[in-house]
Amino acid sequence: MAAGAAIVTIAVAVFIGLVVAILIGVVLSLLLFSIEAVSQVKALRMVRRKDGRYEKAPVPDKLPSNEATIVTFQGSIFFATVYSFDDMLPDYGDAHSAVLIIHLRGRETIDATTIDWYERVVPKMKEAGNLLMLSGVEQVVYERLKQTEVFELIGEENIFQTQKVIGASVDEALDAAEIWIAEKQKQAPSKENESG
Repeated sequence: MAAGAAIVTIAVAVFIGLVVAILIGVVLSLLLFSIEAVSQVKALRMVRRKDGRYEKAPVPDKLPSNEATIVTFQGSIFFATVYSFDDMLPDYGDAHSAVLIIHLRGRETIDATTIDWYERVVPKMKEAGNLLMLSGVEQVVYERLKQTEVFELIGEENIFQTQKVIGASVDEALDAAEIWIAEKQKQAPSKENESG
């Protein structure tokens, strides 16, 4: 692809002009960078082992009901990659009482496209009886989230900041998720009795 962009840029320089060629070269470079970056981002599931450590596993196609699923991303996340989140994350449409924990450790920025994605997804998850949590949230990202509606949508109690001990925030999120799921399961029989 890069060779094709170079050929187009040279051809434009020869037949149209250098200024236009530079502009086209810049646009093509940005486009190629975006495509390359999106293709390198990978979602991975983090599974807590009996010894308390985490191992990587494939992300399930569907979000399992009555379970917490932790997902982390490898690669650069920026506006172009956010558009593929829905394809990388488990489908939550049929899940109930499920928690999706997105682990963000090491992510120093959050852009408007990511915030828009949260604004779209969080209400849908809540409507389906599920919950989204964030763990490993760096201080700068936490402060940025506080300035948006996403902070209230997710809920401060569901946003776990990064800590000095690696894995501590994801442990806290997973423990909180398991408590939330247990509470939902306690409520489920009483709701069925009310309707029956």
